[in-house]
Amino acid sequence: MATLWKRDGTYYLLWSENGRKRMRSLGTTNRGEAEQSLAAHLGSDDYRRHGRKQREIPCTQLRTDYIEHCRATSKPRTMNWVLNSIACLEKFSTPSIATDITPTLIQDIQSKLKKEGSCGVHGRNRKIRGILTMMRWAEQNDRYDMPAQNWRKVKREPEPKGRQLWFTDANLLTLKAVCNGKWETMLLMGACMGLRPGEIVHARFENVDWDQRLLHVAATECDCSNCMRFQDGTWKPKTTGSDRWLPIPWALYEHLRELARGKKTPWIFGGDGTRVGEASALT
Repeated sequence: MATLWKRDGTYYLLWSENGRKRMRSLGTTNRGEAEQSLAAHLGSDDYRRHGRKQREIPCTQLRTDYIEHCRATSKPRTMNWVLNSIACLEKFSTPSIATDITPTLIQDIQSKLKKEGSCGVHGRNRKIRGILTMMRWAEQNDRYDMPAQNWRKVKREPEPKGRQLWFTDANLLTLKAVCNGKWETMLLMGACMGLRPGEIVHARFENVDWDQRLLHVAATECDCSNCMRFQDGTWKPKTTGSDRWLPIPWALYEHLRELARGKKTPWIFGGDGTRVGEASALT
């Protein structure tokens, strides 16, 4: 019986011949290519790691299991992309078993998706990445016992780099003149302190140190479940380092003081009772 062995990142083929152990370098660091060489050595494409026969997993079962896994571990916004990716796979192909989904098939889907033009390059990359993530998850799941494939063959479309726009004082004054209520608050907190939209939406008056003129960006209880980085009733900043104290400029400090006098809710953004969740604030 032949088997694979990995040393220093390179795969080797091990087998016994006339009672003696033999070893041959396969010259590859890719698991999928190594398993194809093993299958060729065994004389059948029906065999994979250690000569075991492949299980034919229906695509419907893979789809159901993966969606259940994502519902238990992913956030609502991520779950939407998972469903979009699976819908894209089913729209442009009709694989019956999981092993029918190959890098070549996904490249074909990528071409059809681009030709259709229903979404931009970022959306196309996100959908293709969702399919690849599902297949890598299946390969790592012992329940499926699937052969590893070289998913790196599927290249991401080049994405255009965004332009950096530098706002002048005149630009900010023009924006301030047309922003009212909570949108003026978002403009000032973003321009004066460089806060992310999610940090602005989840800032509370209790996080302000009025004596030291500081704002604490920290995890907070939240009931808007459609927000990014929301889990178990709590919103958290993007990274551990994002939990921080920031000085409040005087212009913003006076604005926050005015808001605090007439606040109806503990939230700085929409403290007058007109607060919306992060997802709504970004649209």
